[in-house]
Amino acid sequence: MVAQRLHGWARPLLERYRPVLAKPAARAWSQRIAEVEQALAPIPELQQALPPQQLRITMLGAITVTRPGGAVQPISGARSRTLLGLMVADQMQRRRLGREEFWRIAGGGGGDDLEHSRKAMNQGILRLREAITREAVQTDGETPTLNFDAVQVDLLEAVKALRQADSAARASAWIRAFPAAMRALEISRGEVPFPTLYDDFFEATREDFEDLLRSTTVRVARGLLREGDTTSAEALLTRLHDIMPEDEEAGTLLQNALIALGRRAEAERVKMRAEAG
Repeated sequence: MVAQRLHGWARPLLERYRPVLAKPAARAWSQRIAEVEQALAPIPELQQALPPQQLRITMLGAITVTRPGGAVQPISGARSRTLLGLMVADQMQRRRLGREEFWRIAGGGGGDDLEHSRKAMNQGILRLREAITREAVQTDGETPTLNFDAVQVDLLEAVKALRQADSAARASAWIRAFPAAMRALEISRGEVPFPTLYDDFFEATREDFEDLLRSTTVRVARGLLREGDTTSAEALLTRLHDIMPEDEEAGTLLQNALIALGRRAEAERVKMRAEAG
């Protein structure tokens, strides 16, 4: 029942049949059910609800800000979009950008005139604060950062979910890895990160995200298949295949999962889609 995510029935059944079970078996089942219930409890970091005062920044498919009242506003101006995207991309790095690196990219990425880059960045901060409020941008550190008490960013939510999925997968905690990986896929939807931003740094960060999305999803799906949870693996692989239909490894895994579930016609359609390019 756990493998099929019917855990809600497990405890009532245990209580019903406890009188006919040996005490050690009853204790073992009770402990196992408690572990599953705890594992499936909502993960706070993955909740979608925003505090009323927060802005929601989109970096997937479009660069926009959604205000607490629900109004969506595109971020206009190449400099403002570059600065906003750079603050987001910086958070995705294992090692954050240094001050001069940040200045060069924010100022246009060319030349050796650091003073010009710094001034261009400061102008960008003023314009960006007009678009997303002064409180949303912090400038008291070595480089500007977003104030994450005031804003939430879709791309960073996806990265956080992927890192949680990867951590759970390394611990073979598949019951936690699955919802985290699925959350990342739902956020991504195959949309392009950092649209309209073409600096080499953004291109590289885009590729890093896509690689992380793919590799983590495949790792979790393989783990679920080994555990016999073919249904969950198929759900992940179907989402990934919709996003990356050209990926041969994910396509083959999906075909195998569908065949194991008795859905050969769907597996054949996946194969035909791959062959069509």
